[in-house]
Amino acid sequence: MALMTHGRGPVDPWPLFGWMRVVMWGAIGVLTWMLALTGSISIAKRDMLTWQPEQIQTLTLLIAYSQALNVALFVASLIVSARITYRTMSNVHRLKGSNGQAEAAWSVAWYVVPVANLFMPPRAVQKIWRGTFGDGDEAERRSALWWWWGCALISIALHQLQLRASPAIGLIPPEIGDIANPASYAFAVAGTLIFLRVFRRIARGQSLLIKRAAADVF
Repeated sequence: MALMTHGRGPVDPWPLFGWMRVVMWGAIGVLTWMLALTGSISIAKRDMLTWQPEQIQTLTLLIAYSQALNVALFVASLIVSARITYRTMSNVHRLKGSNGQAEAAWSVAWYVVPVANLFMPPRAVQKIWRGTFGDGDEAERRSALWWWWGCALISIALHQLQLRASPAIGLIPPEIGDIANPASYAFAVAGTLIFLRVFRRIARGQSLLIKRAAADVF
Protein backbone atom coordinates (compact mmCIF):
# COMPACT_ATOMS: atom_id res chain seq x y z
CA MET A 1 0.00 0.00 0.00
CA ALA A 2 1.54 3.28 -1.09
CA LEU A 3 1.55 6.32 1.12
CA MET A 4 0.71 9.56 -0.67
CA THR A 5 2.61 12.79 -0.19
CA HIS A 6 2.05 14.99 2.84
CA GLY A 7 -0.93 17.31 2.43
CA ARG A 8 -2.86 14.79 0.39
CA GLY A 9 -1.94 11.63 2.20
CA PRO A 10 -3.75 10.04 5.14
CA VAL A 11 -3.39 11.72 8.51
CA ASP A 12 -2.93 9.65 11.67
CA PRO A 13 -6.23 10.04 13.61
CA TRP A 14 -4.81 8.79 16.92
CA PRO A 15 -3.73 12.24 18.27
CA LEU A 16 -7.18 13.64 17.41
CA PHE A 17 -8.77 10.67 19.14
CA GLY A 18 -6.79 11.63 22.26
CA TRP A 19 -8.60 15.00 22.33
CA MET A 20 -11.87 13.30 21.57
CA ARG A 21 -11.38 10.92 24.48
CA VAL A 22 -10.82 13.81 26.91
CA VAL A 23 -13.95 15.64 25.73
CA MET A 24 -16.09 12.49 25.62
CA TRP A 25 -15.12 11.35 29.11
CA GLY A 26 -15.97 14.83 30.36
CA ALA A 27 -19.34 14.55 28.63
CA ILE A 28 -19.89 11.07 30.11
CA GLY A 29 -19.12 12.43 33.57
CA VAL A 30 -21.65 15.24 33.21
CA LEU A 31 -24.27 12.92 31.69
CA THR A 32 -23.82 10.53 34.61
CA TRP A 33 -24.23 13.44 37.01
CA MET A 34 -27.41 14.53 35.18
CA LEU A 35 -28.68 10.94 35.38
CA ALA A 36 -28.14 10.90 39.15
CA LEU A 37 -29.57 14.41 39.59
CA THR A 38 -32.74 13.89 37.55
CA GLY A 39 -33.25 10.43 39.03
CA SER A 40 -32.97 11.81 42.55
CA ILE A 41 -35.41 14.62 41.77
CA SER A 42 -37.92 12.15 40.34
CA ILE A 43 -37.72 10.01 43.49
CA ALA A 44 -37.85 12.94 45.94
CA LYS A 45 -40.48 14.93 44.07
CA ARG A 46 -43.20 14.49 46.70
CA ASP A 47 -40.90 15.56 49.52
CA MET A 48 -40.06 18.76 47.64
CA LEU A 49 -43.53 20.09 48.40
CA THR A 50 -42.32 20.77 51.96
CA TRP A 51 -39.03 22.38 50.90
CA GLN A 52 -38.18 25.96 51.78
CA PRO A 53 -37.87 28.54 48.95
CA GLU A 54 -34.10 28.72 49.52
CA GLN A 55 -33.76 24.97 48.98
CA ILE A 56 -35.78 25.11 45.78
CA GLN A 57 -33.72 28.05 44.53
CA THR A 58 -30.47 26.19 45.25
CA LEU A 59 -31.72 23.12 43.37
CA THR A 60 -32.85 25.29 40.44
CA LEU A 61 -29.40 26.89 40.18
CA LEU A 62 -27.72 23.48 40.42
CA ILE A 63 -29.84 22.17 37.56
CA ALA A 64 -29.19 25.30 35.47
CA TYR A 65 -25.41 25.15 35.91
CA SER A 66 -25.38 21.41 35.23
CA GLN A 67 -27.41 21.87 32.05
CA ALA A 68 -25.11 24.66 30.87
CA LEU A 69 -22.06 22.43 31.37
CA ASN A 70 -23.89 19.56 29.67
CA VAL A 71 -24.68 21.70 26.61
CA ALA A 72 -21.10 23.03 26.41
CA LEU A 73 -19.62 19.53 26.48
CA PHE A 74 -22.27 18.30 24.04
CA VAL A 75 -21.23 20.97 21.52
CA ALA A 76 -17.54 20.15 22.09
CA SER A 77 -18.34 16.46 21.57
CA LEU A 78 -20.10 17.24 18.30
CA ILE A 79 -17.08 19.19 17.05
CA VAL A 80 -14.48 16.53 17.83
CA SER A 81 -16.79 13.75 16.59
CA ALA A 82 -17.31 15.59 13.29
CA ARG A 83 -13.56 16.13 12.90
CA ILE A 84 -12.59 12.52 13.54
CA THR A 85 -15.43 11.22 11.33
CA TYR A 86 -14.26 13.45 8.48
CA ARG A 87 -10.62 12.53 8.98
CA THR A 88 -11.15 8.78 9.18
CA MET A 89 -13.45 8.77 6.14
CA SER A 90 -10.84 10.79 4.22
CA ASN A 91 -8.19 8.31 5.27
CA VAL A 92 -10.24 5.38 3.96
CA HIS A 93 -10.17 6.96 0.50
CA ARG A 94 -6.61 8.27 0.63
CA LEU A 95 -5.17 4.95 1.70
CA LYS A 96 -6.74 3.57 -1.48
CA GLY A 97 -5.26 6.41 -3.54
CA SER A 98 -8.48 8.36 -4.14
CA ASN A 99 -9.62 11.77 -2.90
CA GLY A 100 -13.02 11.19 -1.28
CA GLN A 101 -13.43 14.69 0.17
CA ALA A 102 -17.07 14.87 -0.92
CA GLU A 103 -18.00 11.62 0.80
CA ALA A 104 -16.01 12.64 3.88
CA ALA A 105 -18.00 15.87 4.02
CA TRP A 106 -21.28 13.99 3.64
CA SER A 107 -20.34 11.60 6.45
CA VAL A 108 -20.63 14.66 8.73
CA ALA A 109 -23.44 16.47 6.89
CA TRP A 110 -25.83 13.50 7.16
CA TYR A 111 -26.42 14.36 10.81
CA VAL A 112 -28.35 17.53 9.84
CA VAL A 113 -30.27 16.23 6.80
CA PRO A 114 -33.91 15.50 7.77
CA VAL A 115 -35.03 11.86 7.49
CA ALA A 116 -31.60 10.78 6.21
CA ASN A 117 -30.16 11.62 9.63
CA LEU A 118 -32.12 8.67 11.04
CA PHE A 119 -30.08 6.02 9.21
CA MET A 120 -27.19 7.52 7.19
CA PRO A 121 -24.76 8.48 10.03
CA PRO A 122 -24.25 4.86 11.19
CA ARG A 123 -23.91 3.74 7.58
CA ALA A 124 -21.13 6.27 7.08
CA VAL A 125 -19.32 5.04 10.20
CA GLN A 126 -19.89 1.47 9.04
CA LYS A 127 -18.14 2.33 5.76
CA ILE A 128 -15.22 3.79 7.71
CA TRP A 129 -15.08 0.58 9.76
CA ARG A 130 -15.09 -1.63 6.65
CA GLY A 131 -12.52 0.57 4.92
CA THR A 132 -10.25 0.28 7.94
CA PHE A 133 -10.59 -3.41 8.82
CA GLY A 134 -11.77 -5.01 5.58
CA ASP A 135 -13.55 -8.34 5.95
CA GLY A 136 -11.45 -9.78 8.79
CA ASP A 137 -12.47 -10.70 12.32
CA GLU A 138 -12.42 -7.08 13.44
CA ALA A 139 -14.98 -6.23 10.75
CA GLU A 140 -17.40 -8.70 12.30
CA ARG A 141 -17.54 -6.56 15.45
CA ARG A 142 -19.17 -3.64 13.66
CA SER A 143 -22.54 -4.52 15.24
CA ALA A 144 -21.48 -2.09 18.00
CA LEU A 145 -22.20 0.70 15.50
CA TRP A 146 -25.89 -0.09 15.58
CA TRP A 147 -25.93 -0.38 19.36
CA TRP A 148 -24.43 3.12 19.49
CA TRP A 149 -26.97 4.54 17.08
CA GLY A 150 -29.87 2.75 18.75
CA CYS A 151 -28.91 4.21 22.14
CA ALA A 152 -28.61 7.66 20.58
CA LEU A 153 -32.07 7.52 18.96
CA ILE A 154 -33.71 6.15 22.12
CA SER A 155 -32.09 8.90 24.19
CA ILE A 156 -33.39 11.59 21.83
CA ALA A 157 -36.90 10.05 21.81
CA LEU A 158 -37.01 9.90 25.61
CA HIS A 159 -35.83 13.50 25.85
CA GLN A 160 -38.62 14.59 23.52
CA LEU A 161 -41.07 12.61 25.63
CA GLN A 162 -39.85 14.39 28.76
CA LEU A 163 -40.30 17.79 27.11
CA ARG A 164 -43.91 16.96 26.24
CA ALA A 165 -44.52 16.02 29.86
CA SER A 166 -43.22 19.34 31.16
CA PRO A 167 -45.74 21.73 32.79
CA ALA A 168 -45.21 24.25 29.98
CA ILE A 169 -46.49 21.77 27.35
CA GLY A 170 -48.40 19.17 29.35
CA LEU A 171 -49.27 16.84 26.49
CA ILE A 172 -48.63 13.71 28.56
CA PRO A 173 -48.72 12.95 32.31
CA PRO A 174 -45.72 14.35 34.24
CA GLU A 175 -45.10 10.91 35.80
CA ILE A 176 -43.98 9.68 32.39
CA GLY A 177 -41.55 12.58 32.14
CA ASP A 178 -40.15 11.70 35.56
CA ILE A 179 -39.12 8.32 34.15
CA ALA A 180 -38.16 9.47 30.65
CA ASN A 181 -35.77 12.21 31.80
CA PRO A 182 -33.23 10.08 33.72
CA ALA A 183 -33.69 7.23 31.22
CA SER A 184 -32.66 9.56 28.37
CA TYR A 185 -29.40 10.32 30.19
CA ALA A 186 -28.81 6.61 30.86
CA PHE A 187 -29.06 5.80 27.14
CA ALA A 188 -26.91 8.84 26.31
CA VAL A 189 -24.16 7.52 28.60
CA ALA A 190 -24.37 4.06 27.01
CA GLY A 191 -24.33 5.47 23.47
CA THR A 192 -21.37 7.75 24.17
CA LEU A 193 -19.36 4.88 25.68
CA ILE A 194 -20.03 2.68 22.64
CA PHE A 195 -19.21 5.52 20.22
CA LEU A 196 -15.93 6.14 22.02
CA ARG A 197 -15.05 2.47 21.87
CA VAL A 198 -15.86 2.23 18.15
CA PHE A 199 -13.68 5.19 17.21
CA ARG A 200 -10.90 4.02 19.50
CA ARG A 201 -10.64 0.87 17.36
CA ILE A 202 -10.96 2.80 14.11
CA ALA A 203 -8.31 5.37 15.11
CA ARG A 204 -5.92 2.68 16.29
CA GLY A 205 -6.51 0.58 13.18
CA GLN A 206 -5.91 3.48 10.80
CA SER A 207 -2.86 4.60 12.77
CA LEU A 208 -1.30 1.16 12.27
CA LEU A 209 -2.22 1.15 8.57
CA ILE A 210 -0.61 4.56 8.02
CA LYS A 211 2.57 3.57 9.86
CA ARG A 212 2.85 0.37 7.83
CA ALA A 213 2.29 2.29 4.60
CA ALA A 214 4.99 4.80 5.60
CA ALA A 215 7.38 1.93 6.38
CA ASP A 216 6.72 0.44 2.91
CA VAL A 217 7.81 3.71 1.33
CA PHE A 218 11.20 3.48 3.01
